[in-house]
Amino acid sequence: ASAGALLGGGKLKETASKFLVGEEIPLDFTVLTSSFDLEYYQDSLVEQTAFGQGKTQISPFQIAMILQTIVNDGRMQKPYLIQKISDDGKVIHEGKTEILGSPISKDTCCKLKEYLNSVAESYGYESNDYGTVYAKTGTAEVKTKGYNHIYLVFADESYTGIISLDKSTQASGSLVDISKQILDYLEKNM
Repeated sequence: ASAGALLGGGKLKETASKFLVGEEIPLDFTVLTSSFDLEYYQDSLVEQTAFGQGKTQISPFQIAMILQTIVNDGRMQKPYLIQKISDDGKVIHEGKTEILGSPISKDTCCKLKEYLNSVAESYGYESNDYGTVYAKTGTAEVKTKGYNHIYLVFADESYTGIISLDKSTQASGSLVDISKQILDYLEKNM
């Protein structure tokens, strides 16, 4: 909240737009949509938005893209669903790496990676077990309905994953064990 107040609504909106928040992002399997709403830069709303609350809406998938951008030293890659389809050794379709932009500097990424790695370690991702892991949890409260939308984004140097659970009464940290199972599977099978 204090960082949002220090930056101000204009800078917060400018940074969000660099990460394509508020724009449609067409992918080969869906179109991501989000909205950025500071309601005329009202101070309390700027502060709430800075720590992930407020009226701005973004999908956990796009949050995973932001984490991937940080891990990728500031290059935001366009996700694709299928890496490769082959028939009798002939490649029929191959997903292509496409850079959507460079919304953040490499130096800022280094600082954020330190923080996100310390978050991962606080959840028990030991570097010697999984390599260097970066993680962030989130909880979107739905006060009128009595439940939360929770997510966990995690990444190492090769993978970015997201687990999202709708209509949960649990905290987002409850997703850590599932993410460790996924990382174990990827390490053994990929």
